Amino acid sequence: MNLPKEVDIPVAFNPGKLTFTNPNKVDKLSINLLPLTGALSGTFANPDNGKPSTFKGLIVSGAGYGYWSASDKETGPISLGPF
Repeated sequence: MNLPKEVDIPVAFNPGKLTFTNPNKVDKLSINLLPLTGALSGTFANPDNGKPSTFKGLIVSGAGYGYWSASDKETGPISLGPF
């Protein structure tokens, strides 16, 4: 996952279970995937301030693209994958 300032959070995707695992629990990453529509969403702790942020996007050609937003109205792009 790419966050502001090119912060990367390593995750592993298990296609059999449609789950993501994250060895670093500090960022509190949660990813939800809806394979029928290709939609994805989730939450994470913003590395700049530790506050919760949300993201939404779509899976396109084996990778996820979208945007994140925070309670202070800050926003930016995200990318996940390729899976």
